[in-house]
Amino acid sequence: MEAPFIELGMGGIRLGLALPFALFALFPDGWDPYLNQGVAGTVKVVLGFLELAMAIKFLSNADW
Repeated sequence: MEAPFIELGMGGIRLGLALPFALFALFPDGWDPYLNQGVAGTVKVVLGFLELAMAIKFLSNADW
């Protein structure tokens, strides 16, 4: 009974992680105004820490 909910949750996480990178790949020119302001580095660091935090969260809930 839990399988559909787990698959929906995993799909949401996949979409949430992939969407920013897909948008940056599809629209690279839209990113140019932010490169001059130094925002690009901050966004990369925030996304990296967010991904790391979610990985730690899911590894802590894993059934070993």
